[in-house]
Amino acid sequence: MLEQLTRQLGYLSRSSQLFDLGYTDEAIRIATSLRVLFHDGVGNRKNQGSIIKLLGKPTIHLISTSSGTTTPDSETIFYDRYMHLRGNIPPWKDYLKRKTSLATLAEWWTQVIFVVDRKAVTRKDLVLWAAEKDGGAHSDSQNHETYEAVMGMWIAHAGPQSQPAPVAPQHLFALRRFALEILASDELVRLATPNSINPRPDSHLLYGFEPGADPVANRALDIASYYLKNKALKETGQRGDVNKINRSLQLLHELVSPFLTWRAEEYLHLANYSAAESDFRRALEIEPTNYHIMWGLGYSLRELGRLDESEATLREVLKAAPDHHRARVTLANLYFRVDRFADAIREYDIVLTADPQSENARINRESASAKLLKMAQMRRQNVD
Repeated sequence: MLEQLTRQLGYLSRSSQLFDLGYTDEAIRIATSLRVLFHDGVGNRKNQGSIIKLLGKPTIHLISTSSGTTTPDSETIFYDRYMHLRGNIPPWKDYLKRKTSLATLAEWWTQVIFVVDRKAVTRKDLVLWAAEKDGGAHSDSQNHETYEAVMGMWIAHAGPQSQPAPVAPQHLFALRRFALEILASDELVRLATPNSINPRPDSHLLYGFEPGADPVANRALDIASYYLKNKALKETGQRGDVNKINRSLQLLHELVSPFLTWRAEEYLHLANYSAAESDFRRALEIEPTNYHIMWGLGYSLRELGRLDESEATLREVLKAAPDHHRARVTLANLYFRVDRFADAIREYDIVLTADPQSENARINRESASAKLLKMAQMRRQNVD
């Protein structure tokens, strides 16, 4: 069941990313995932229901970014904790920098977020209307009347002489914000990924969390986000944001190095060491202190027979990053290859100190030691 939880959190993350690229109807998919996570239908058997129910309803707390602490009373006509006005929407991560609160799952699920014509709307209400009436898990030819009211409760005037017009679909933005809260709730995310240091699946630029392990995916998403947002402005006759365009170009430049490194590593597997050297050198021009790229260059040079250049490059890596395992192994093997067995043994000893289970290093060290002993015996025989 933890696998199912992880899958639904992944759905929430990907739908959130697509929402921020302009596909706001992804909010309906968000609602569907939230329904699967938290909603227990009437009459479900013991082995049926929400993922949380099937996990034994663990005691967890969720983040609420809802402003205010009071609950509207029965006389409240209009109440809104999730207002989003076009052109005045802060980055999603900013909601997490404001005053937030922790709520039990039941409190979060049933918290009132809207009141329309004295009708209270909770997170649960909005999620189930979107998922069960608006095409998430089911479709209905007639939506709930309060859901219809929520969809049309905001109007705005573009100018003094203009007619009032509906503001962008606010219920969808509210659903997107629910996803933000879930993905920022450590107790729930850690339940799904207990062994992860940073389990949040969000993109660091769009959501304010640390970058993931894949710089290409992160940067591609960031570029697409900037591009599509500015493209939308252009299509409506507005001017784009030059700073954001410049940032897109900067991010695009950052993509070049990971792709060059990737291709260089493929060239290594193909034994095309000249091509690998070329790509590693181009990548180093962009990231001159990337020790993985420097190791790749040193490895390529070794295979090309340019051993002095290879040794110098690998030593430069190890001077700055003494724990760089691959550089240390590559240098040890280089020494072994040119019969510098004492140097090879020294490097293999460092490798084995850091990783005693390294079978290749142990075998190579034993071989280097035997060859060194044999060379010493031959010298003595020549002297005699």
